[in-house]
Amino acid sequence: MKKSVQNKSILQMIKRDHQLLRESLAALTQEDVAPSEKKKQLERFIFNLKVHSKAEEQSLYNSLVELQEIRPQILEGFEEHQMADQLIKELESTNFQAEWTDEDGAKAKVLAELVAHHLKEEEEELFPKIKTYITKTELENLGVIYLQIRKDLRRKLESRFTLPSFKMVSSFVSSKFSVHR
Repeated sequence: MKKSVQNKSILQMIKRDHQLLRESLAALTQEDVAPSEKKKQLERFIFNLKVHSKAEEQSLYNSLVELQEIRPQILEGFEEHQMADQLIKELESTNFQAEWTDEDGAKAKVLAELVAHHLKEEEEELFPKIKTYITKTELENLGVIYLQIRKDLRRKLESRFTLPSFKMVSSFVSSKFSVHR
């Protein structure tokens, strides 16, 4: 049975997505993790990051970028997303799923560290500021928008990812974050 997400703040949903991303961070930053595990975690991480960052930009960031009090943090978030996108493009061009190299490991680690920094800054600095300028109802309305964008992006991207374990995780995640109609 799908959980209803009515009355859920976009910030709560984003924090849940952050937790999904954090689950892969350790594997991508530790030296003693086997290449097969790094490949699996990186593919999962890239998928979740693409979905999350685009949904976050299209719902939260675009809605708040003109709010002068938090505009610098929103613009910084956009920039960090672009930096992550560039690293993802570089990783995807190497076909890391087939053969893991030291260069792939270095790029994956830098990507993971960049994202870890970004998540921490959002949760500790940006989200508290957002709560002072945006009402609970507005955050809940943005949450509905975020979920719909996220759902559409997941569906669009799922066919591009290949690892069998990924498809199982993707189904689980989709069931946890579905819009109840």
